[in-house]
Amino acid sequence: MTKQYIIMFIIYTAIMAGVYMVIFNQQFSVAFIKSVIAGILFVGLYHLLVRWLGKRKTGE
Repeated sequence: MTKQYIIMFIIYTAIMAGVYMVIFNQQFSVAFIKSVIAGILFVGLYHLLVRWLGKRKTGE
C-alpha cells in the first residue's frame, strides 16, 4: 500500500512540476516546491477517501 502511494506521489509531482513550468512559466525550483506540496495534498486526500469508502462499504 505504501509503495502505491510513493509511486502516485512521484508521478503526480512530476506532472504538476511540468504543468507549473509550461503553463505558468515558473522557474524549476518554485515549480518543484509547489508540485511537492500539491503531491502531498493529493496523496493525503486520496488516502482519506480510500479509508472513508472502505469503512462505508463494511458498514462500520
